[in-house]
Amino acid sequence: MEIGFHLTPFWSPTDRNPTQIIDEAIQVVAAASRMGYRWVSIGQHWISHPTVWPQPYPMLARLAPETGSMRLKTSVLLLPIMNAVETAENVATLDHITHGRLDVGVAIGYPRRSWRSPASPARIAWRSSRNLSCS
Repeated sequence: MEIGFHLTPFWSPTDRNPTQIIDEAIQVVAAASRMGYRWVSIGQHWISHPTVWPQPYPMLARLAPETGSMRLKTSVLLLPIMNAVETAENVATLDHITHGRLDVGVAIGYPRRSWRSPASPARIAWRSSRNLSCS
């Protein structure tokens, strides 16, 4: 069994500034690596005020030297609202920075209310995905 953790609890409460929150998360991840944890993940949330949610690419890049052999994970990237080329470049670069220890989690949207608008990125992605086939 491999034990890891998601960084969600470190972004609140908001009585600390973002730099302090990030520095504390780095210390926690470094300690977790020394204790034998096998992975750490970070989510992606935009406009999450007042909670601090650093973006996953730079945060995982910063954590990489502190993590030893831990896997680094995104959970999750919302692909419909991201530029496909930029996402591919960021993921490829981060995979090299982490020496192949990157696991990428993706989704088409959340929560269910995000599907209500016919123009929502999640609904558009779902409609588009029905026309895709894998071979």
